[in-house]
Amino acid sequence: MKLKVRAFSYAFAILYGLFLFLAALLASGGTAIPFFNAAVVEMMQDMFPGYSATPQGAIVGLIYGLIWGGVWGWLIAWLYNKLL
Repeated sequence: MKLKVRAFSYAFAILYGLFLFLAALLASGGTAIPFFNAAVVEMMQDMFPGYSATPQGAIVGLIYGLIWGGVWGWLIAWLYNKLL
């Protein structure tokens, strides 16, 4: 079974974008939910300039997530299809 590269890329982009968006928003509220806390946001700040635990940082994270999620989703689906 081959993956549809574009569909997989879009899905991965949306999921990663939402993850970064929610992580920043929940961390700004001081939550202690695993993967949605200040430690994760601090780690991601090194990779994504402008990303922070603020509403503006959440928007920046959403944009980064959409871009990098799309790139990685495309790459994963393409490699999967080539190696299948």
